[in-house]
Amino acid sequence: MNPLTYYYYYYYLLTENSNNELEEVILRLLKFLKMLDFDDQQSTLNQQQVVNFYTWKTDLIDQLCMQEAHRIGRSSLLEVLATLIKLSARKEFQSNQSLHDKLVAITTHLNQDCLRRLLVNHFPTLVELLSRLMVPTLDMKNYSRLITDLTSTNRLVAPFSKHAPFLVVQLVWKISGARPPSSSLEAFVNHGLFGLISTMGKFERNSIGHRIVESSHHLVPSFSSHDHDDDAHHPHLDLHSNSLLNWKKILKNWETWRYKGTD
Repeated sequence: MNPLTYYYYYYYLLTENSNNELEEVILRLLKFLKMLDFDDQQSTLNQQQVVNFYTWKTDLIDQLCMQEAHRIGRSSLLEVLATLIKLSARKEFQSNQSLHDKLVAITTHLNQDCLRRLLVNHFPTLVELLSRLMVPTLDMKNYSRLITDLTSTNRLVAPFSKHAPFLVVQLVWKISGARPPSSSLEAFVNHGLFGLISTMGKFERNSIGHRIVESSHHLVPSFSSHDHDDDAHHPHLDLHSNSLLNWKKILKNWETWRYKGTD
């Protein structure tokens, strides 16, 4: 189906249904949008056409989240998050700054009064999305603002306190794998990441090092006996070591930042 058909279908449904049916209308449209893709046609499209399509798709999702937020129910919000996660895994959104910023903007717009209670109910999914949206090779400015905005929202501090350790481990791994680290990545560490760490209690902060060690078991491959060469170089082990060192440095700098009360 032509993408524009969905756009017109959306307005038809909104005008032809009563208010108590509009939440179902939104849910149906979001399901359509999640399925709508050009994967089977990409060989016939140029790069600009692909970008234009995903720009249209994300703009429509953002329009729904902004203008119809009060009609987005629990199932609809889950569809939005699932769609954003699916899009964030695509190379187009990991390499194109404009497309990536659109996903960040949509996620920012989910932090509205009328959606916040539902957002708390889907917090593990939100945390997964935040992990995937962290792309060190892109400009991190808008992502850093997103994390700062979410972690400074009173109603979200408690769920962040519970789920932040998982997210921090994922972010530290990505930070440690970035070569060389960009200025925007360093700025994110000193603002967005510090804000995330501030939502955690002492026990949660102390668990990060252990979690990094545990997560490294899933990244380091199993080697047979003849692979254990003293001169062999295993990048995964370097990443593990760098992650632990980076976390200790980040935590030390966060403690200095907290006690000085600096930004």
